[in-house]
Amino acid sequence: MTACIGIGVCKYAVPESAAAGRVAKEIAYTKSRLVKTYSEIKREAGENARIYVHGYPKFVSSDMTSCGLNVLLTQEERLFIDQGVHYFNQIVQSAALEAGVFYVDVENVLQGVNLCSDVSDQEMAVNGATIGDDASNWLLDIGTNGICLVRNGCIGNESYHPNQNAHRRYAQAISFQTNNFRAAMPQPTPNDIPMPNHLFFGSEARDLVNQLNSKEKLPVISSDYLRVSTANQGDQSALINITAHNLAPRSDIRLEVHSDPQPLGNGDYIADDQGNFETTVSLPDNLPGGVHEIVVKGVNRFGEPVAIYEPIMIAYSKDDFDGDGVKDDIDSCPTITNSGTDQDQDGIDDACDGQIKAENNNEDTNQTNLEKGQPNPETVAGTGAEYADFNSEVLGDSSTKTNQTALVSTGINVVSTFIFTSLISLIVIVAAMITSEPNKLKRKMEK
Repeated sequence: MTACIGIGVCKYAVPESAAAGRVAKEIAYTKSRLVKTYSEIKREAGENARIYVHGYPKFVSSDMTSCGLNVLLTQEERLFIDQGVHYFNQIVQSAALEAGVFYVDVENVLQGVNLCSDVSDQEMAVNGATIGDDASNWLLDIGTNGICLVRNGCIGNESYHPNQNAHRRYAQAISFQTNNFRAAMPQPTPNDIPMPNHLFFGSEARDLVNQLNSKEKLPVISSDYLRVSTANQGDQSALINITAHNLAPRSDIRLEVHSDPQPLGNGDYIADDQGNFETTVSLPDNLPGGVHEIVVKGVNRFGEPVAIYEPIMIAYSKDDFDGDGVKDDIDSCPTITNSGTDQDQDGIDDACDGQIKAENNNEDTNQTNLEKGQPNPETVAGTGAEYADFNSEVLGDSSTKTNQTALVSTGINVVSTFIFTSLISLIVIVAAMITSEPNKLKRKMEK
């Protein structure tokens, strides 16, 4: 989300732009990886395993015109999120069908309580932008190097993530759709990669998916090949270390920084005999503060063109990273422009306060019910859905059960350029592992 946080509309949210198209292309490329992952889990778990896969919720409303101070997204960016989440879920559903695992639809599970919905802060089911407890991971970089690697943070990892209110809705949807994890697995059914909405993502993205479905060789757009890290050397700043692998041995590599393309280092490099590459380069002095991209262009070991994009944030000045006029040493939101408002008086500006809480919000009661595996009565009225009793009905006595039930959450690195443009990772969560060989499956899941 980081590249879309701030003043103005980020380039990924411009309909039919090259940046928007690149997002759809990377989403499309993930289907084969998802099919492989689901199939491997299924094979390791055994023929009697029940594997349920859910996608991603629409965590921000694209319809409302008014949002909280901690949302920091324009209406255009929220429409982009809406389109991106929908397309990603189409890919997950398609992969689940091909692998023969059960897809659980959670796309609209947060409707009415997601960000920019007309509900109170206490009812909100998603965190806004949050400075986070993990800030120490990237604060050193912005202080010493004037750089923040978007993949590593720049805002807290809990930003734009579901909170406890959302967890109850997730439990409701998953339990109901899976019949308390009793629903049978579908037959594996090969199918084409779904088409992205070309009116938003552009005709190039649509054409690429058509080519992928026809099994043609295409340029690879993936972050699997690249790692970028900061490299602080003495008094020098704005140094980055670039590592690439899985390239063609002795192949040419081109390093650039965008938005306005400029060469990095001497621009042209060569992979070693094993197809690996590593160098440290200085960023150009004329880069303005804000979000930019490190771009690596080359050829992979299969002879396919590779274009890799790694987002970074550059400081506006040495002592004011986000350029909002508040010095970093007293700024509660060092990477986000301050709003000047602290509604709940907790010392954190509302621009990066993920949950702006009023007093006596009964959060303790909600937590107690959640820990018991039960919903709060007021949150499920009129739904007609059952909740799984994870302690007894589903898990039961592991000594007497032989089947396996797993819930797979297919998520994305949310602190990337945008939720969809980074390396897409699979977060495998075992909701219930009831098996005579639990350790074997667990090791596979952890991989």
